[in-house]
Amino acid sequence: MVVSFMLKDVVESDLKNVLGEGAGGDFYLSVFTDAVARQIVEAGGIGIQQHIGPKAND
Repeated sequence: MVVSFMLKDVVESDLKNVLGEGAGGDFYLSVFTDAVARQIVEAGGIGIQQHIGPKAND
């Protein structure tokens, strides 16, 4: 979920031009970022857990 939020902020301005604005564009942006985020997580993620995981359990 964190990866999806981070990715959305990064690609939002670029994809708004491609996907359009409004509810339809927001929907496809959400679908796109969720799919890409899932692929990133399945490939091993971006290393966030190494930094916050052990401390979150303390």
